[in-house]
Amino acid sequence: MTWAKNRFYWMFFLSFLVAFTVGYVRHAEAAGTSTVYPFPASLASNSDFQVWVENTSSPVWTAPGMAATPKAVTSFAFTGTVTVKVQYKSNFTSANIMPSQYGITYTKPAANQLQFTLNDYKKSKIIIQIDNDPNKELFLFGDPPVATPPAGATVYQAGAHYPANNELTMQDNQTIFLMPGAVLHARIDTANNSNLKILGPGIIVAYDTGVNPNESEFENNMVFYKSNNVELRDFILVRNFNDNLIHQLVVRNTDNVSIDNVKVISDARCSDGLSLGGNNGVDVKNFFSVSGDNNLVIGWWGKTDNVTIDNYIAYFPEHAGIAQTSAIFAQGIEGTKPGEDTSSIGTVRISNFYAIKQTNVLGSIWGKIQDNIDNFTIENLYTEPGSTRDNLLYFDLNVSSNKNFNLKNVYFDKTTGGYLSDKYYVRFDNVYYKGNLVANTSAANVTGSGKVQVLNGTSGKHYEFENGQLNGPIAANKNYASFGKAVAVMNSVGSFAEVTIDVPVAGDYILDIAYANGSGADAAQSVYVNGIYKFQASFPKTNAGWDQSASSWKKVSGVGTVNLQAGTNKIKIQKDSNDLYTADLDYLEVTLKPIHVEMETGTVEPLVEAR
Repeated sequence: MTWAKNRFYWMFFLSFLVAFTVGYVRHAEAAGTSTVYPFPASLASNSDFQVWVENTSSPVWTAPGMAATPKAVTSFAFTGTVTVKVQYKSNFTSANIMPSQYGITYTKPAANQLQFTLNDYKKSKIIIQIDNDPNKELFLFGDPPVATPPAGATVYQAGAHYPANNELTMQDNQTIFLMPGAVLHARIDTANNSNLKILGPGIIVAYDTGVNPNESEFENNMVFYKSNNVELRDFILVRNFNDNLIHQLVVRNTDNVSIDNVKVISDARCSDGLSLGGNNGVDVKNFFSVSGDNNLVIGWWGKTDNVTIDNYIAYFPEHAGIAQTSAIFAQGIEGTKPGEDTSSIGTVRISNFYAIKQTNVLGSIWGKIQDNIDNFTIENLYTEPGSTRDNLLYFDLNVSSNKNFNLKNVYFDKTTGGYLSDKYYVRFDNVYYKGNLVANTSAANVTGSGKVQVLNGTSGKHYEFENGQLNGPIAANKNYASFGKAVAVMNSVGSFAEVTIDVPVAGDYILDIAYANGSGADAAQSVYVNGIYKFQASFPKTNAGWDQSASSWKKVSGVGTVNLQAGTNKIKIQKDSNDLYTADLDYLEVTLKPIHVEMETGTVEPLVEAR
């Protein structure tokens, strides 16, 4: 055989070997690993369900303190892609895996089994319901790999733990770490403390101790009051009682809060899942809430601002004796002490919210009055098909000034828009009723004297200044700016940054600009639209410097309003001779102004009175 032929066969063999090796490595990377947790001592086992993860049994226990049918629970840690098999105590016809929007499909290896795969812990907090029966449900929680307890942490190992009087009060700089299988029987509270952490995949069983240190109307399972720098991660919170009027997790007048992969379970009346009020700076991710009332409450005890929530599952377990108001609830005034006798909401952004078996999806009906809501946005909201009982919206709480809500990419399983009382303004941007786009205010089907605006594509368009035309300033790397860059050094007269934008309809648009100003004094720069001067924009100083932290950057909502033509427009920020100092520019957002205008044509309707 010639060298040429030998070379051909060797090359073929090597190519095959490389392809096989790469395929094998990729398969190995995709293959998952799992860690099942020890059975949680002191909790009751559940005989209705059995669960295997990668062929290893994962203990199933019964959530204590449930007012109606007990719920089965199992949890484990995993990486990659794992196979999960669930067995019910008897044969069944079908199963629902919720949220259905996660797209988890199953097979039936046996008449009483279902099998499926998980590959992302963020989409692994699920409800498995057998034969559409709420009395046959399993809560299954897939966690990320268990972390190592940090140095100095109070570590609770697997087993049952009972602090004195079933009460635990945290102190400054305290970290609690719950190892897999740990069960901490205690109501947890803290007041006027800093640097607090509760971590780990263990279980907290709250008690009705009769103690009310947070001075609110309700006692709560776990409360953080007038504290700072709080991190909560990975644990499950349940209770050993089913009394009414006791909320689950309350974070009140507490700033700089991070919550990730926390699960709360109760079906008692008024057992609100997560309650936020009087906070500045809250980041919630991957939250699972079972509540006999509101699953998420925002906005009491003062001003609540800078709240971001992503991937929130809200489940309302219907049974006699409870009457839920809303999955997301904008709360009115509840406190009476100075600083708590007002209730307002600044910037709140909720994305990827999954509402299952809700009465109303978004509401505000309780409290003395709601003072102000500036910028409340809900994006990518899904209701479980056929599970909502009443409305998308229900707002009848008295308000003292206009309230603004933005709904974007909402998929609602009914056609009842709901009710808005006076001074409530809601913008619809790609809202669907039963799969059909709400195209106008009539189709929104909202009653009351509030106002609805149907935008469908015109709100919140985002433009990075560094991607525009620059004359003088530079596109500089900035650690805390969006996408890591911003326009800087716009010092000389005539220097500018100009972005080209596109809007679908002509009209007045509100400009929001994100910037940093570490000069120590308020800055002012000129705004031009399509080459024509419009106004001088103000950029107040940012106290955290130019780029030292995320708080160095500030978004000015409503820096000004400009009239834009349909199609392409150019917006320029320029330093003129009468402008003061300078600001680094991050991005521009434009939103159609919500005003009452009569329009006979066009796809975008103005604010009109709800029918």
